[in-house]
Amino acid sequence: MKVAAVLVCVLLLLPVRAAVSGGNPEQSEWSGAFSPYQNFSAQVIRDANSWSQIWAQLGQPPPQSFDAALHLAIAVFLGSRRTGGYDLAIDPAGQTDMAQLFRVRELAPAPDAFVPQVLTTPYRIFLLPMNAQPVLFLTGFNGAASGECLYIPSGERRRAESITQFLNKPICPEAPGQSSEGS
Repeated sequence: MKVAAVLVCVLLLLPVRAAVSGGNPEQSEWSGAFSPYQNFSAQVIRDANSWSQIWAQLGQPPPQSFDAALHLAIAVFLGSRRTGGYDLAIDPAGQTDMAQLFRVRELAPAPDAFVPQVLTTPYRIFLLPMNAQPVLFLTGFNGAASGECLYIPSGERRRAESITQFLNKPICPEAPGQSSEGS
């Protein structure tokens, strides 16, 4: 009984957000249905100025401060879709001593789903622990003839020049295409 009373007192003293997030008061993921990106794009954010710029492009103030010594962020923009109901998944796909790799998947609504008839441009932004390695993305819907291609964000190209040959995936075209649902 005493343990339960102490636990209740401790929980009442913690901010609700910290208690819900397991002690981390900062959010680490944001998403939305509308961005200014009409085509697929992925960006790696490594400084506070770029963090502020990405949120300005989304028409929102930065949701929290960005400490480049502690964080990096990845922002992935799916591009234009004809209806609502689209989303994207970003999953770790591996890490070597040379690069961090993330797999990006389009999540389409079910064929019989009721979706808003409005153009959308879904996005996701993740805050991650700082890492100096280049960040690369595997995608299967932006220009690969079959299977996945390797998307290298423009800011990561110099860092990734020497390692792409070891990843055994074709490089995505400079101007990635759209899925069959795209504009």
